[in-house]
Amino acid sequence: MLGRHYFKEVPVLRVFAGEKERRKFEAKQSELEPWIGDVYSVLTDVKGGESGGVEWQGGGWVDVRGFLTDSLAFFKEEGLGAPGPEVEIFCEGTKGLQGGEFSYLPNRLAKGEILEVEIPDWKEERILNRRGWSIPIGNDRYRVGATYEWDDLTNEPTEAGRVKLEALVREFTDLPFEIRNHVAGVRPIVRNSEPVMGEHPDDPKKFLLNGLGSKGCLYGPKVAKQLVEHILDGRGIEPELSLHSFSNING
Repeated sequence: MLGRHYFKEVPVLRVFAGEKERRKFEAKQSELEPWIGDVYSVLTDVKGGESGGVEWQGGGWVDVRGFLTDSLAFFKEEGLGAPGPEVEIFCEGTKGLQGGEFSYLPNRLAKGEILEVEIPDWKEERILNRRGWSIPIGNDRYRVGATYEWDDLTNEPTEAGRVKLEALVREFTDLPFEIRNHVAGVRPIVRNSEPVMGEHPDDPKKFLLNGLGSKGCLYGPKVAKQLVEHILDGRGIEPELSLHSFSNING
């Protein structure tokens, strides 16, 4: 509908950090079979690959900024969809957990920082995952992240974060690199990094969708659809995702 592709399908290689992590994978391997591609006893083309790794099927990354920007422009041009009940839906992320209609919810917000680096000679085309991740985004550039910080909940990048991320880059490659961008944001976490949604306990015309943490691309489509069906058709919300489980702490 928007005339672009936003999901970039890329192989994901989990590089085992040691024998303990390999054994943990092997213990669950039968349960993970649908998502497993190749399993490697040793990785010779990845730094620190002595314990091997596993390639996950169906991996990739989403151009979230591009998707949201183009979607907003589309809806502004096309206008609203079919008539429905007049309600307010609060999808405010960390802002909505720190103040406003649903700020009574407990939260465990976590700041994260990401580097965008240029490594001309690396030629790595897979997403690498080990104590962090590296994503190839084209033109010899890679996004590397991410840090976790629970005290400084600003959106400002920090020197300490940059140092940690530079060390993470060096875990993946010894090649020289140039930093092209450094960004920070705060993850909206309510509990167990799982979404929370439903109507406000005191106002049935106000609804929440929040708590996506760092997994919005995975959870977002499913839970947004579920909330819309709940509002329009009265379908139930999965109990473990329902706002009602928090309603007793309001006030």
